[in-house]
Amino acid sequence: MAEGVFPLPGAANGELVDRYYLSSAEVDDETGDLTQRVQEAAGAALAEANERLQEAEMKVQAAQAAQQQLQQQLAAAEQLAADVEQLKSENLEAWRVKYELEGQMAATKATLEGLQRQGSSMHKELEHMRQQAQIWSDVSSSEVQKMRAEGELLAGQLAARSAELAALQQQLTDVEAERDRALQERQQALEERDKLHAQLQQVGSLQQQLAAASAAAAAATSAASGWEEKFMRERAVRRKLHEQLQVYEEVSPLVRSCADGYNVCIFAYGQTGSGKTYTIYGPADNPGINTRALQELFSIAADEVDHSWSFQVAMLEIYNEAVRDLLAMSASIGGGSGAASAAAVAAAASAHTVEVSGLPAGELPPNMDRVPGVAQGYLAWSGARVPGLVWRKVSNTAEVQAALREGARARATAATALNAASSRSHALVSVKVQGVREGKAFTAMMHLVDLAGSERVDKSEVAGQQLKEAQAINKSLSALGDVVAALQRRGAHIPFRNSKLTQVLQDSLSGSSKVLLVCNLSPEPASCSETLSSLNFASRAAQVELGQARRAPAAATAVASAVASAQAQTQEPAAAFEGLSHPLQPHGPADILKDHGVID
Repeated sequence: MAEGVFPLPGAANGELVDRYYLSSAEVDDETGDLTQRVQEAAGAALAEANERLQEAEMKVQAAQAAQQQLQQQLAAAEQLAADVEQLKSENLEAWRVKYELEGQMAATKATLEGLQRQGSSMHKELEHMRQQAQIWSDVSSSEVQKMRAEGELLAGQLAARSAELAALQQQLTDVEAERDRALQERQQALEERDKLHAQLQQVGSLQQQLAAASAAAAAATSAASGWEEKFMRERAVRRKLHEQLQVYEEVSPLVRSCADGYNVCIFAYGQTGSGKTYTIYGPADNPGINTRALQELFSIAADEVDHSWSFQVAMLEIYNEAVRDLLAMSASIGGGSGAASAAAVAAAASAHTVEVSGLPAGELPPNMDRVPGVAQGYLAWSGARVPGLVWRKVSNTAEVQAALREGARARATAATALNAASSRSHALVSVKVQGVREGKAFTAMMHLVDLAGSERVDKSEVAGQQLKEAQAINKSLSALGDVVAALQRRGAHIPFRNSKLTQVLQDSLSGSSKVLLVCNLSPEPASCSETLSSLNFASRAAQVELGQARRAPAAATAVASAVASAQAQTQEPAAAFEGLSHPLQPHGPADILKDHGVID
């Protein structure tokens, strides 16, 4: 057995277990080695620390030297500054003394010139007196000759004095001219000063106005920021409180009216990207008005089993002033529920473009078709406004959603700078409700309209075909606004023919229909002008009063008095704008914002 190994009995079977240990000499060797390594490491660390400390001390000394040098430079700069100030003071004093000496020199020069003139004058006077004395002291001349000589002398003196006087007068004239020039320059300087003072006052006034405008702009910006925050907060709250179901609760009474036999039309209006398609269609897990309206109709039919019910749907779009049958297009495209290719959509659109009946609103007998349709026999929209439209019979929600998906596949959409999936057409879902109530058959129509959004071309950044689409959309919406304005002022002529959109909707806007407008707004500050425009349109629409809506007459009474009844309806339209999702009184956009709690 090796040294340092002791056999020990095993715990379980009595076998020997080797346990190793170190002898005291080995322990001392290991301890010595460890101590040496620790000392070496400590020495190396201490040496490194000393080196770093020396480097730090050298850096501190260099910094102190640099600081001392900077302090010396600062003191020298301060001394130089003091010397410069003293030199400035001495220079000013020297200039002051110079100006004083120049003034004294000018005064002395003027005095000297005056004395010189006075001496010259006295010298001339003395010379004249000497000449006069010579004349009178001449004994060889007679008295007459002396007087004549004295007269000539005085005449010469007078001429000299006259010349001097003329020179003085010329000098005086020059001085006066110089004085006038100086006065004129002074007056001009005063006028310039007054003008400059006025300009300074004007600049001061402009600065005050600018300051006031800046303060007002800052206040407006702050208010806008607060308004935006409040609007977004309100929007978040409303989104929680007004989901699709809450929005539909305001539309639900019109669906009940449709089941009771009234014609109904529901619009979604607003700028592009404001949520109109979401409101009307919605996603599958949170459907919009279309699906919920059909669900409620099915529920009513299930509850009122004593009545006979039948439901059909049709879908069309108005694209670049062309009316397309979406269900027929989808059937032609085929290929399941995925997105269709542009070529397939174009071919289907060319094959399934339909015309709009040109008969004026109200001239169709109730529940009678103008032109027979090609699918379910007849198209009734207070009669057939769009002949040849494909109708599909539905009896449950799954069939409705399938029909909506098929129609949506064929609808024209495109990506713009404002909306990744912008609708490029007006889409309309028509629901025909046929039933038998108290032994009488009736047909009521409900139209759910997803209007394409108004857009500013400079913001949406569209070009080419999309630019043409935007122009067509804006033109048709403008025509709709003209129709609403004409209805508001009860004009004799309503311009329905100005657009395919208003042609298609003319029966709902002037016949026996209940109409509701859902106004969609974008809360972004950049959309402020479009928001105000949408609110103005909604305000005008809320003021339209066309009388009390009436139930669609029973089919049994329609044929005999069709034309007379239609002509009577044209004289007294019976449509009712029920306004926005909240009732509106005739007032402006600001009051609408107040009514909705957006502003105080």
